[in-house]
Amino acid sequence: MEGRLFAETVGTAFDLIAKSTAELRPAISRTVLRVWCVPGLATRWLTPRFNQLQLALPGIDFVMRATDLEPDFSRYEADVDIRYSEEPRGNVRWILLERPRMFPVASPDWISRNAPVRTLDDLVRQPLIHEESRDQWRQWFRKAGFEHEVLLNGPRLWSANLTVDAAVTGQGVALATRLIAADDLRAGRLVELLETDVRLGGYYFVGARERWNEVTQARFRTWIQQAITATTGGHSPGGDAVD
Repeated sequence: MEGRLFAETVGTAFDLIAKSTAELRPAISRTVLRVWCVPGLATRWLTPRFNQLQLALPGIDFVMRATDLEPDFSRYEADVDIRYSEEPRGNVRWILLERPRMFPVASPDWISRNAPVRTLDDLVRQPLIHEESRDQWRQWFRKAGFEHEVLLNGPRLWSANLTVDAAVTGQGVALATRLIAADDLRAGRLVELLETDVRLGGYYFVGARERWNEVTQARFRTWIQQAITATTGGHSPGGDAVD
């Protein structure tokens, strides 16, 4: 009796160890690719293109998490991290996918109900929609050449996805990039205001150094570079990886 219980207990323990070990193996061994991606890009650009992605990379099981957090690659929390930031740091490799122009957008309905926005002075007085803080709009006005003190108000909605949603529904003016607003601009749900060329950061494809050249990750990296180029209509700045 005791021997049988001992054997069952030990067997259960080994089963748990085996399961944990399998979960910690690199994704390439199971044709699974775990992708963490900033919420705006994940929701508004990557998710609508999942059919294209699966057709281009058949046999790969994609697991995506929309988050602003950075994964711990050493614990296999993710295989790929797509983030919007300045140049990544740490024990990683990366390529720049796109350093997008950032510009103000509003819905046609909002535009029809408000005075025309022809200058930065006009824009600063409008109901501006912010992400987690108002720093992004402050930086944008500064880089756009606005020389006066910027006193901002308006709702803070945490993510680019929410700010663009609010703009689509006529709540005010949001900042967007071509990637996250491409479908809404094409469909006429959003209109770009003014003509500006302001760039505040970049979309980076980041991965662990030791797994950078695994076939699954490399195939996904090639696909996303090509898909971004197709969306923006320009040349992707990806190029060589940076250690």
